[in-house]
Amino acid sequence: MPPYRNRPPEERGAILKCKSVTTDIHPDVTPIIRAAQKNNFTLVKILHDAGLRVEELIDDDLTMSTNDSLQRSVGTLEIYRALASPAYVCFDPDPIGRAFHMSSLLRKLALLEVEFKLTYLELANGMEQYAADIISYTVTTEEAMAVLAYNGQGNSGKSERAVKALGLLPTLNRAIAHDQKKFVAEPTCQHVLRVQFSRQLISLQDRHFVFSVFLRILIILLFPVICIVYKLGISETCNDFANIPIVKFFMQLGSDLLLLGLILYETVLDSKFGKKELPYYGKCPPPITAWHYMIYVYALGMLWREILYLWKKRHQRNVVQLMNVINIIIGVLLMAFVNNEIAWIMFSVECQEIQYDTIPTTTATRSTANFPNPRINYTGLNDSEIIEGMVNDLFQTAYLELDNAAASISDTLRELLDHKEETTNMNFHWIFLLSRSIMSLVVVFSFTRIQPFFITVDMVGPLSISFTSMFTTTGQFLSVVIAVLSGFASGLTFIYHDTYHQNDVNGQSSCTASGGRGGSCSDTNYYENLPQSMLTLYWSLFGLIPAKSVKMDSIPRVLESMGELLYASFYVFTVLVLLNALIAVMSNVYNVVEENADTEWKFHRTYLWMSFLDETFTVPPPFNLLPNCASTIKNTFRRIKRCYCCLFSRKQSDENNVTSHRDEIRVTSTLVERYIAERTSHERKLEGDITLADMRNLKNDVIGLRYNLFKEVWCINEKLQTGHTESDHINTEMTTVQDVFNALATNKEDFHNFETSVRKWLKNMVERLRNLPDIDQMAAILRSGGGGQSIRRPIASSVDEMVNYYETLKRHKTRRKRTNQLLKELME
Repeated sequence: MPPYRNRPPEERGAILKCKSVTTDIHPDVTPIIRAAQKNNFTLVKILHDAGLRVEELIDDDLTMSTNDSLQRSVGTLEIYRALASPAYVCFDPDPIGRAFHMSSLLRKLALLEVEFKLTYLELANGMEQYAADIISYTVTTEEAMAVLAYNGQGNSGKSERAVKALGLLPTLNRAIAHDQKKFVAEPTCQHVLRVQFSRQLISLQDRHFVFSVFLRILIILLFPVICIVYKLGISETCNDFANIPIVKFFMQLGSDLLLLGLILYETVLDSKFGKKELPYYGKCPPPITAWHYMIYVYALGMLWREILYLWKKRHQRNVVQLMNVINIIIGVLLMAFVNNEIAWIMFSVECQEIQYDTIPTTTATRSTANFPNPRINYTGLNDSEIIEGMVNDLFQTAYLELDNAAASISDTLRELLDHKEETTNMNFHWIFLLSRSIMSLVVVFSFTRIQPFFITVDMVGPLSISFTSMFTTTGQFLSVVIAVLSGFASGLTFIYHDTYHQNDVNGQSSCTASGGRGGSCSDTNYYENLPQSMLTLYWSLFGLIPAKSVKMDSIPRVLESMGELLYASFYVFTVLVLLNALIAVMSNVYNVVEENADTEWKFHRTYLWMSFLDETFTVPPPFNLLPNCASTIKNTFRRIKRCYCCLFSRKQSDENNVTSHRDEIRVTSTLVERYIAERTSHERKLEGDITLADMRNLKNDVIGLRYNLFKEVWCINEKLQTGHTESDHINTEMTTVQDVFNALATNKEDFHNFETSVRKWLKNMVERLRNLPDIDQMAAILRSGGGGQSIRRPIASSVDEMVNYYETLKRHKTRRKRTNQLLKELME
């Protein structure tokens, strides 16, 4: 059998894709799947380079029916164990994006394959931790930005708006969309996010606390001015300042606080400052004020913002969030409220002006038609007649007062009844009630808009997150409560409703029960129908319904006892079981959030900050309705230019995407190498082999040796440089010395010549000294006066020679003195 490398490609591929024929290993497991499950980086790389891949299952493969469903489920689990292995994901071109996708997919599979839910969730958590580990190996801001600013593969086929909609940090947006909390909470991501969020105001966190608070409050108070200046495009500095995400954050907070203040002014605060209560129910509706216009403009701004958001983010997944829904609800409710107010005024055509200064009074007049004048003349009457007259006078006065009182009471009752009938039957009354009901909902939802801003504070952020989680859990728990309420309410309704009406059918009074038990007409049936029974049981949990609600004398004792038993059972089941279960569930939710408080808080804060990093919006409502004067002109020229330069811009955009992709691949490859080195060293440490610590120690030793050698070589080089400098100086001095030696050589030659001449002179002198007696003799002859002309000529010649000799000797002496002086200088 030939070796593996000498075989044809078909046979080699068949060997690499072989499967087990026994039951020891699942038949869907291939060598690369097994290597990935064992997390063997070396073997996976070899098989990956050979062209082997683990094919991801599609939806049809997951839901198809086979003869052995267990084998299909186990095979699916084996494949996704390999796909979710760090050793296999590391060799993907985009390992972080692949980890996000696998984590989200495994969570979906956990809902489909409920039997293996815990295993799939464990694999999903492993992928989430893997992505966080990869980003943690970045050491510079450049590396972190290259990873977080990568738009993903395949952007060349997307439109420019679709790519721009991904934001400044597309990887972080994808992590939030896939619910990758550990990746988002990684310190590297948080550092980059804080820098991008604060930008030019990043130094604000280093300033004094009072100054930071003052600047934030100033932005909140002056946000209308900033928005108007930004829309007018007056100052480029103001435009740049308004585009800072942290400034947009505080401007949005100021807008929400202003809207809440307007609503509270109309609903709560205005009644405490002496506002006159108008009788809206009976006569004239209130006029439209500036407050209604401001609320309407706010509603239009909120709806316009959400419409633009949904349109520009249509390319992304999970676009609609809870806050978007709340904003839409508030905008619609505010517009409905104002429209109802306008409709109320339009329907009130016969509205009359109300005079508040005139108070209606009822004046009772005495009627004397049936009674004679009570003034009687008692003169001439006896005692009995006087007494009878006084009694008649007293009765007449009493009758008049009673008549006047009855008339006054009758008028008052008639006015009340007329007012009630008018309030109930007027045509526009339902509009008034609807508008007030809408405003009550708006007040509640307006307070919920402020709640997300508390997440940015680390002290109350985890508590706010716990509140949201508890609210969601309580909503799920209400399904169980509704089921219990429905069961007990149905039973109680069956007892009291049928029995109560059966008495009426039999011709008995509802106040008298069969069996001779006397009843009272004041008995209230709290269980007349199913909705009323559910409300009665619900409010009874809070002690608002008395316990005697199940005791009615108008029904038989047996049914009343059964009703009391059901009522007591309901209390036992809800208070002792469901209430404690709800408390336990809420405690569990709080503990989960508290255990991961830092991760949960950073994730939710990042989600809030990323909404302000988006360049889609700058100014909050209602100033977003104003046209942007500066950008309108720029966009017009930009569109005209785009018509002529569309091909060039598309090419440039593709080149930018390619550059970004190359940077991401380069940085990701470095991070993956660091991750593999860390994991393999850890595995070798467990196996007792050479560990990463040993390699680091060896590396440190080599680095130390290299440093020492470098230090020694550097010292030698410094010395050589110093010697070279000194040698240059010596070389310069040697040039002078050479000149001196040349002068000495010249002087030496002259001295030698001088010595030779001196020797000759000495020799001549010696010879002449020999002739000294002749000279003395000649001098004696001259003194004696003798001698002729022939004798004077030799003497004159000898004298001239002597004079020349002494002059020559003087010159040589001077030259010798100069030579000695020059030699002395050279010696110094």
